[in-house]
Amino acid sequence: MAKFNCRMTALLSCCSGTYSNEGAASADDCIICQSNCNACNISDACITCYNNSYMNESGECNNCPIGQYTPFANTLSSCTACPDGCYFCLNSTACFNCVANYYMNGSICSPCPSGTFSLPQNPETTCSSQICPF
Repeated sequence: MAKFNCRMTALLSCCSGTYSNEGAASADDCIICQSNCNACNISDACITCYNNSYMNESGECNNCPIGQYTPFANTLSSCTACPDGCYFCLNSTACFNCVANYYMNGSICSPCPSGTFSLPQNPETTCSSQICPF
């Protein structure tokens, strides 16, 4: 396994996403947890997953499908759908980009007005009224 140097404090032996087999007192070299794992124990068993990933039945953290999310440091076994029109979101109120024919309206995605369009994964704040390129 890869080693990861982490500045230790009296309260935290390893950084988030790493663990140590040597014990909390002298763990200068921490081992990186499995992919998408926010916290794991000394046997590299995941305890919590990063946001936008979920814990499967084997205790591994997998990425959520496009258009779904989970909160940070979770133990959830499934993902939640993003708001309508949202391609990628952090939570139920914060979209980062939109599906086709939606545009960014603050932190949410709104449908394009009739006669306009947008491309998939759209981070734009307006829709185009040009002739559709497809």
